[in-house]
Amino acid sequence: MYTGQIQKKIEKIATDGIWIGILDDIEGMMKDDSLFLNHGDTMLLYTDGITESVRNDKEMEKRSKGKDRYGDERLKKTLCDSAQKPVNEIVDDVIESMNNYTWSDDVTMVVVKRVG
Repeated sequence: MYTGQIQKKIEKIATDGIWIGILDDIEGMMKDDSLFLNHGDTMLLYTDGITESVRNDKEMEKRSKGKDRYGDERLKKTLCDSAQKPVNEIVDDVIESMNNYTWSDDVTMVVVKRVG
C-alpha cells in the first residue's frame, strides 16, 4: 500500500499520434509510447470535444457571444478536485462540470488510476 504524501499537481503531457477519439480510419496515426504512473497517480485521456465545449448560458452568451469555452483550466481544476476519488466518480464529476456547456464534437475520456 502506498502511503506517500498526496500532491495535487496536474502535469500535461504532449503526445504524438491519436490516443483516443472517434475516427473511421486511424491507420498511420498510431505511435507506440509508454508512460509510467506512480502509486496514487490518475491519468485522464480526453478529446477536444470536452475543452472546446461552449457555455450555453443565455446571460453569458449575451456578454461573450457564446465564446466562453470549457477549456483546459476548468478541466484541470475538475481533475485536481476529483483525482482522489474512484475513476467512475472522476468521470461523473467531469460530466457534471459540463452541465452548462454544449459540445459539437465527440466527448470521450478515459480515466486510469494506479492504486495500492
